[in-house]
Amino acid sequence: MTKEEWFAKFLKHRDVLLDLVKVYYPSHHQQHNLKITAPMAEAARLMIPLKELPDIKQLIKDKDVNGLYEVLQDTWFGMPESTEIRNEAFYILCEMLEC
Repeated sequence: MTKEEWFAKFLKHRDVLLDLVKVYYPSHHQQHNLKITAPMAEAARLMIPLKELPDIKQLIKDKDVNGLYEVLQDTWFGMPESTEIRNEAFYILCEMLEC
């Protein structure tokens, strides 16, 4: 997929992806009630250094595919290690990252 195609796909799914970013980007370790299905991976996730969320609106305005990809990748790493998290939004995120 070219960068232009990736960006178009991002825009198509922007709302769903940004909802995930709001909840799971590692700017904080959120509380959740999900059943952890990979405890060692979850312990590692909680050790990820917290980051300041970049200005998403600016990344979109600049069509900064690399910056947006990095935000989505960090969001994926910030998601709890639970099979309960797998929903349509999760699969869209994985598709964007080619998981």
